[in-house]
Amino acid sequence: MKASTLWLILPVAFCFGGDFVTAAENFRVESRIEGDSVYVEAEAVITAPHALIWTTLTDYDHLSNFIPGMKSSTLLRYEGETAVVEQHGSVSFLFFSLPVDVVVNSIEQKPNRIGIEVVRGSLDRLDGAYELLQKADGRWLVKWNGYVKPSLPLPRFITQPIIRKNIENQFAGMVAEIERRSLLN
Repeated sequence: MKASTLWLILPVAFCFGGDFVTAAENFRVESRIEGDSVYVEAEAVITAPHALIWTTLTDYDHLSNFIPGMKSSTLLRYEGETAVVEQHGSVSFLFFSLPVDVVVNSIEQKPNRIGIEVVRGSLDRLDGAYELLQKADGRWLVKWNGYVKPSLPLPRFITQPIIRKNIENQFAGMVAEIERRSLLN
């Protein structure tokens, strides 16, 4: 299950299916069980301006255009530096297909961090963050890490691969969109 913001959030991101291809270097996704949650780390090195990366990560109303499995993403309001975002979609893995409906806080800590936390919905836990780290050569290391726990009780041996694969697809969708937008500039 991908976590919605994951959708950016990875966000953002955070529970949908589909495979994306990206040209990003050092694209890596790892996961492990920690307690009752799945911890996931994703990262990629991207050649794009910081402003474009940030704008893509925080393009809440359009995330469903490029995040696999996300049917809708709507910015409800800002509360200071926190964007409250409602997201709907589904996650698929093998013969499983489960709805994902969440409201998340996307805490924009400019210029290099976006924290994500679930407010309510079909995830018991979603807390993580995007981080942007500039490399010596001017490129950007874009990272997402966080914890995800679906509300639906599933065996660990099923939960971990579902969450990992869906976050990998979401992160790849985000990276591919950043790359696409970069080429247009």
